[in-house]
This record gives sequence, structure tokens and C-alpha cells, in this order.
Amino acid sequence: MKKSTKILIGTLVLLIVGTGVYVGLKTNKSNDVVFCTMDAKMCPDGSFVGRIAPDCEFAECPSAPEIESDFYKNGVITANNPGQKPDTMYLIYEEPGKPALSKELIIDSQSVCLAPNGSSKCISISAPLEVSFSGKRVYVSGLEQGEKVLVRELGVLE
Repeated sequence: MKKSTKILIGTLVLLIVGTGVYVGLKTNKSNDVVFCTMDAKMCPDGSFVGRIAPDCEFAECPSAPEIESDFYKNGVITANNPGQKPDTMYLIYEEPGKPALSKELIIDSQSVCLAPNGSSKCISISAPLEVSFSGKRVYVSGLEQGEKVLVRELGVLE
């Protein structure tokens, strides 16, 4: 290749790169580079989202289908306590002006369990749920059926 051709190609490459840098700088009005912290927020579906520039706010969680529910309480999971059915999970929770209340939790194929390491159908968790969740602070969302709740979502609170 001739020396003049190499110079022409080099000049064109520099011109193209220079134009790209100029356009990039011109579109960044503040000329500030924004670095966001690398923390994450756990979404109700068990997925995680990070922060996005320029305001470093958390990204929106993916929208989940609405869960049919008429019961939503925070409390503690118990199992195998005196007066409770053996190997059955109960939610112990409080309401203002009332003593501690409890509901038996019914898990079915639509029940979703959320934990810090992700979410899955409750029935697919290998360890017994009463062992996995007993003593943990949780929220329970579901359908109230007298003294029982058909669980739609059970999530560990941190």
C-alpha cells in the first residue's frame, strides 16, 4: 500500500473517531460522568434491580400480575407450638388493641415463597417449610378463610 493511501486512511479514521467523541461530548450537557453505587433492591417477585444514572435511583421492579388477596399481615412464622397442629405453619401477628393473633397457613400450588436468595413456588422448596421459615419475620398475602389463610405470597422480611 502506498504511503499516501495509508495517510489518507489514517486521517479518515481520526476524523471519524474525533467526530464521534465531539458528538458524544456535545450530547452530555453537563460533561459529568455519573457513577452510582452497586447496591441492589429486591423486588416483590424475587428479582433484583440496580441504580441507574443520572439520578442513581433504583430501576423500576418488573410488574407482576396482581395477586388476588384479602389478607396482608406482617408477623412471625411458628410451627409445632403447643395448641397448634403438628407440622403446620402459623402466622402470629398483631393488630392495635388486640392480643397476638394467629392464622393457620395453607400452602397450595399457587403459593409463592420469597426469600433473599430469590423466589419459587412454595411446594418446590426441598426443606419442610415449617423448618425453613419458623421463627422468621415474614409478610403473608393471601385469601382469608376463617382461621386459615390460603397463601398467595409469603416473603421473608429483613
